[in-house]
Amino acid sequence: MTKKRAKKPVLILNFDYKSKDGLAGIFLKLDLISPKELKGQLTNYQNNIKTERITAREKINERNGNLIYMLAIASAVVVLLNFLVIVLTEVFSSYNLLSFK
Repeated sequence: MTKKRAKKPVLILNFDYKSKDGLAGIFLKLDLISPKELKGQLTNYQNNIKTERITAREKINERNGNLIYMLAIASAVVVLLNFLVIVLTEVFSSYNLLSFK
């Protein structure tokens, strides 16, 4: 028997029906890959995982930055509204249009 056929029956007996063919195919492909190509594939996989972690961290940092930015904008709007209320109160009271009696 060839290398492919020797491993497949063992995997068919040890795994449930739904996952046996997929897992057997993966193991057979790994057996047929050269060590140099396998090392390259593992390196690419590690780089993908690292990139996903960096992307997740950047998303969290961006969300935090947006929250801080919105807080700063809200504070500026409150200060400007306060200034507007004070100025309008002074203007109306100087023309006797607003009375606080």
